[in-house]
Amino acid sequence: MKKVPKVLVLGPAEGPQGEFVKVVSQVKVRSSAGTGEGVVPMHFGRIRFSEGLDLQVYGADRERVEVVVEALRVGLIGGLVLFSAQDLESPEEFRSAVAHLRKSGIPLTAAAIGNSIDKQAATESLGLHGLRVLNLNSLDKETVKAALLTVLEGALASTAQTSA
Repeated sequence: MKKVPKVLVLGPAEGPQGEFVKVVSQVKVRSSAGTGEGVVPMHFGRIRFSEGLDLQVYGADRERVEVVVEALRVGLIGGLVLFSAQDLESPEEFRSAVAHLRKSGIPLTAAAIGNSIDKQAATESLGLHGLRVLNLNSLDKETVKAALLTVLEGALASTAQTSA
């Protein structure tokens, strides 16, 4: 079975992770509703770079990070964790998601939803030390592509470190 690389975009419940996937996907995005016991709301898209070279992009809520990471483990090469000004006021869920991803060894990038968030204040409040921190407009294709490229660069850098 071919291992297809995957990127996970996590955000707050009702956050813009689904928009992120829709903006960047080259196929119609599939979404699960998340109703019922054990069903996690998730969005799935794909980018085809060339024949046989695809990247799958998943968007999900941070609150179920353990379930999502376990489901996507094979091929998961990087993560983008979205945060908002509300997370600065109540950072527990965000910090928990980041801690789980770090423990799983998944290369991470963080992105502020909106431009009004001070990156330095966010780094201190949310414990983003050692992570790349971006601003993100999930409806702007260029911003989304730049964020995805940053995640891929982090994955490549992590791969280079582990093979050295």
